[in-house]
Amino acid sequence: MEQLLNFRSLAFKWKPTPNFRLFFYIYDLTLIHPDYVEVKLGYFIGFAIMDFLLFNLLKNHKYAIAISIVSAFITEFFQLFFGKDGGFMIFQLIL
Repeated sequence: MEQLLNFRSLAFKWKPTPNFRLFFYIYDLTLIHPDYVEVKLGYFIGFAIMDFLLFNLLKNHKYAIAISIVSAFITEFFQLFFGKDGGFMIFQLIL
């Protein structure tokens, strides 16, 4: 987001062979960036809105929650391929 705001450009770098072990690495929780609370709140609100919309569409809360959780997992998983360090991913999914 900073790159987009500062340089008016956005680029993604594909990593064809990410380190999948980073997905399960939760031991450096003290290295959380300063905007951690705001970012997690944004994720939570975004997936809550998605769950609400899915519930209105499907009329089944179990399916709506399941689809939201699977979507959260998929987005965290694919972040490994775009250069995110991958730390905290399992922790983020739990939140």
